[in-house]
Amino acid sequence: MAQPLETRITAALRDSSRLKDVETTIGDVSREITDTQKRCDQETARSVDPALTTPQAREARNNAADLEHDIRRLNASLELLNRRRQTILDDDAYAKRRARYDAAKKERDDLALHIRSRYPEIAMELVAIARRIQASEAECKIVNMDRPRDEPVLESAEHLARACGYYWETGGEVTRIGSIKLPFLMMNGNYLPIQTSNMTQGADHQRRSIELDQQKAKQPLVIEGAAKALEPAHG
Repeated sequence: MAQPLETRITAALRDSSRLKDVETTIGDVSREITDTQKRCDQETARSVDPALTTPQAREARNNAADLEHDIRRLNASLELLNRRRQTILDDDAYAKRRARYDAAKKERDDLALHIRSRYPEIAMELVAIARRIQASEAECKIVNMDRPRDEPVLESAEHLARACGYYWETGGEVTRIGSIKLPFLMMNGNYLPIQTSNMTQGADHQRRSIELDQQKAKQPLVIEGAAKALEPAHG
């Protein structure tokens, strides 16, 4: 058995009410207002009907007044119900925005920690490869000038690995691993390109700078809003 409308209105206005229940009650109240307005109009018309006795006309007038009051109460309830509905919608929209923000922040924080942890390791691996390529090419250059008879020229290990020469078949110069620009993580400067061997002072400065950047990268990562600084997991 359906509950009285007033009971449903009271339930729908509670903080725990659901959007579906509130919207259903809004529909019920709107229909009740329409029906009550029709009865009010009928009673208003009867109150001036000359065919009625004076007591009957006064009764119709009083009925119309009561129905007008009921309509005012229903409209007041409808306004509160619409406010409750908007509050639920706002809360739901906020919850969705909050969930999306929190997810984006977690991914951002996790990625920042991953970069702080892994980038220095990856950078050092690339530096080691670039230095090894540099040393290997220097040795191959010397060996090629006095290689055993009938032995082919030793090409660059990088060219061999990448199946290319100094230029791509499709056109364009091949960017060498040792010449790419790989920035430091924590300060100004670059891991790559490496300094050439004939620039001893520059090479020493780069090595010291690399060591300093590696040390700085091991410092705790301070993230705004985090309970504590996060420690990068360096291998």
